[in-house]
Amino acid sequence: MKPPRPTTKAGCDACKGLWAVHGIAETESCICKTKDAGKTCRDGAECEGTCLVAEDAKFEVVVPGPPPRGFFTGRCSDYDSTFGCHRSIAGGTRAKGPVVAEEAVQHLCVD
Repeated sequence: MKPPRPTTKAGCDACKGLWAVHGIAETESCICKTKDAGKTCRDGAECEGTCLVAEDAKFEVVVPGPPPRGFFTGRCSDYDSTFGCHRSIAGGTRAKGPVVAEEAVQHLCVD
């Protein structure tokens, strides 16, 4: 279980976070720096924040198919919340085993 997000600038400083207006919010809030930022991931559960997949990421085929099945590899996000549009790997993905490329990532936009 994640600790509650700080509600003050001092608390945000303690988690090395960014105290600002994020997304479409109208008030300042905190997003905390993750301890695993940049770590390689294949499942969202492996990250404190989000397992992000670059647009140019290579799909690793482990079962030739047809259809070919495999995984994308991502990097853990720098902060516990990620705003904007991105591709991510959901938590629990590895337990499903290899999947077709179209099912391997989620396309999300967070405001």
